[in-house]
Amino acid sequence: MEYRNRFIQLFSRLQHKLLTITLQGILLSLLVSITVPLLHAAAVEMAAAPPAADEIHTFNVPAGPLDAALDHFAHTAGVNLYYDAALLDGRQSKGLSGNYSIASALSRLLAGSGIEAAPQPGGGYSLRRVAAGGSTVLPPITVSADTLGTTTEGTGSYATRNVTLFGSEQSLKDIPQSVTVITRQKIDDLRLDTLDKVLENTPGITLFARPGGGSDIYSRGFITNTIQYDGVPLQRGSFWGNPFAASSIYLDRVEVLRGAQGLLEGVGNPAGAVNVVRKRGLADTVFNIEGRIGSWSNYGTRLEAGGPWDEKGRLRSRAVLDYEDKESFIDDVGRQP
Repeated sequence: MEYRNRFIQLFSRLQHKLLTITLQGILLSLLVSITVPLLHAAAVEMAAAPPAADEIHTFNVPAGPLDAALDHFAHTAGVNLYYDAALLDGRQSKGLSGNYSIASALSRLLAGSGIEAAPQPGGGYSLRRVAAGGSTVLPPITVSADTLGTTTEGTGSYATRNVTLFGSEQSLKDIPQSVTVITRQKIDDLRLDTLDKVLENTPGITLFARPGGGSDIYSRGFITNTIQYDGVPLQRGSFWGNPFAASSIYLDRVEVLRGAQGLLEGVGNPAGAVNVVRKRGLADTVFNIEGRIGSWSNYGTRLEAGGPWDEKGRLRSRAVLDYEDKESFIDDVGRQP
């Protein structure tokens, strides 16, 4: 009977302890579940609303080490500062007292320290060393350019804006057909010394050599006899006319129209037309001479001179001479234009 009473007492004590532990656990869980949301809400509110740079605060930062002054500033302003501690070693601050915006107060604290503050996208400031020499003022840069016109000589360009295929100046974008312009710059760069070489390097143009010399010009499967000089059409028969083997030094450009041009010129054919545009008189006095020497006894010289004849440049001139004498790797072949 005595053992039974002891057992009942021990069992009652054990029940009491288990009940006490269970109640403590429940209270602790409730406390944690209430505290965590409150902390989270406070953190979200602080992250979502960083203090504005122009927000006014009252500062009373004593003079002394710069790192201590910045800590005092950050605590007062409620902003975060990001920096390497070694960056502030040995640097002093004159302190700050009064009402200032956050950006102005930080600038005053860093004045003369060689440190500058850079605002961060998410709020706060990062500190960095001021670049040696401070800000650099670059000299002004003037950008200028000449608009491409009709004349190609001296432009250094492989393109032009206008052509004179139809007797007057027209923009390429206003011509509803395929037009190619071989400019003076391209002629010089590729050494297209004769007109037939210029046409050989024109897209869509094929030359067939004649038995008696010269070449026939084919475009889109048709032969073209319409050759223009400075926009003036001239009929070129198959048995007469310029063989196109002469020098191209006197040319400013060669304009090639592919396709039927009768509606634009009056008389034509399905092949197209070639407009040979010569150089114009010079506005400035120019004198150029060039000598050439090559294989197979190839010798030549070029002379180009000209300039204005009156003070206002209303009358201009240009003279172009080109001489070449050469033999060939084939016996009994020579040419002396």
